[in-house]
Amino acid sequence: MPIRSSLQGLAPLTLAFVTSVCGLAGAAEWEEISSPNGAYKIGFSLSDKGRPLYRVTLNNNEIIAPSGLGFILDRDVDWTTRFDKPLVGNRSRQNKNWKPVWGERVIVQDNFISATITYPSEVAAGPLALEARAYDQGVAFRYLIATQDDASGIRIEAEATEFCFGKDHDVWSVTSAQGKYRKKKLIELRSPVERPCLLETGDGKVIAIAEAALVDFARMRLRPSPAKAHTLVSKLHGPVVSKRPFKTPWRVIMAGNCAGDLLENNDLFLNLNESNKIADTSWIKPGKVIRDVTLSTDGGLARVDFCVRYGMQFIEFDAGWYGDQNKEASDARTVARNNLDLPRVIKYAKEKGIGVILYVNRRHLEADLDNLLPVYQKWGIAGLKFGFVQHGDHLLRQ
Repeated sequence: MPIRSSLQGLAPLTLAFVTSVCGLAGAAEWEEISSPNGAYKIGFSLSDKGRPLYRVTLNNNEIIAPSGLGFILDRDVDWTTRFDKPLVGNRSRQNKNWKPVWGERVIVQDNFISATITYPSEVAAGPLALEARAYDQGVAFRYLIATQDDASGIRIEAEATEFCFGKDHDVWSVTSAQGKYRKKKLIELRSPVERPCLLETGDGKVIAIAEAALVDFARMRLRPSPAKAHTLVSKLHGPVVSKRPFKTPWRVIMAGNCAGDLLENNDLFLNLNESNKIADTSWIKPGKVIRDVTLSTDGGLARVDFCVRYGMQFIEFDAGWYGDQNKEASDARTVARNNLDLPRVIKYAKEKGIGVILYVNRRHLEADLDNLLPVYQKWGIAGLKFGFVQHGDHLLRQ
C-alpha cells in the first residue's frame, strides 16, 4: 500500500539522532504517502507533546527530519500543540497529461499520490488538516483551513512550519529579491532567506525548499530556528486574514544528485500551481526580451536589430521613458524623453517582427489601468512590464 503506518527502513539509532537534534524526540508511528515510483515518501506523526510532525525521505534517506507543523493565531493562540494522532483519508492516485500555454514542454505529466491528514483536537483552536502529495519529482503539502461552527474568519499571525535537516548543510542564501547569493552554513544564517532555498549536503546532493500556488496568502521566507539546530522555519511577510474555508500555498520539498536535477523536474511547480483560467490564450506570445536603458530612438532601433540578428522577440523600454516613476504626477500616457521617438521605434520593430514592451510602475498602473491600456493598445505595444507588484503582504489585498 502506498500509504501506511510504519517505521520500516528507519534504524532506531538514526531516528534517535535526528529527533534529538531537532528537539522532537518521542514521535510515534508514521503515516506515510509514497510517490508513484516509491522513491519519495512524506510521513506524518505526533510528538509526545502533541505537536504535529512530518518528515520526508528519498530512496529511504531522510532529507527532512521530523519537523513541526502549525500556526500562531491572533491573541497568541498556539495552533501547534495539544493534538491527537493523525487520521489519513481521501487517499487517491492521479495520472494525467495536460498542455501548457507555453513553456519548456509541450506536454506536462501530472502524476501523484495524495491524501488528507487531520490532527484532531478538542483543546486546540480546532483540528489541523493538511493535503499532501507525493510526486516522483518531490513532495508538497498545504494546510486546509476549515469552516468553524460560527463561520468566523481567521487571522494567522505566524506560520510555524519547520524544515529540520539534522545536519549542518551548506545554504545558497539570499535575503532579498535580486540580491547576491552567498554560500553559508545553516548555523551561520542570521536573517530570513528567500525561497526557493537551495541546500547542498556533504556528499554533494541538493535539497530545495519552495512554495507553489501563492495566490491569496502572505509570501513565505525561511528563517533560522532560534531553538533548534539545523532547522529553518517559515516566516510570513505579514499576517493573513481570511474567511473560512481556504487553502494555503503549497510547501514544496525537492532533492537531487545535483542542481540540474531540480531544473529537470520543475514541472512539479506547474502541476501544483492553479490551472489556467484564461479561455482565449491566443494573444499570449512568449519570447526572449532585451532591455533598452538608453531610452532613446537610436537605442531602441539598435535593440530591434539585435533581436533580429540573434533570434529574440521583444525589446523593452525600462523605467524613465514617461518620467520619474516615483512621482504620482508622471503621466504614463506621454513620452518624457526628448530623444525618444517611440512611434518610430514601434513602427520599425513591427516591420522587423519584433514587439515593444513598456515598463510602467505599479503606482500608475494601479491608479489608472483602465485609461492606460487603450492608449497602449492604440500605440501598438506588445506588452507591459508591471513594476514592483505587491508581492509580500496579504492584508493589502483585503
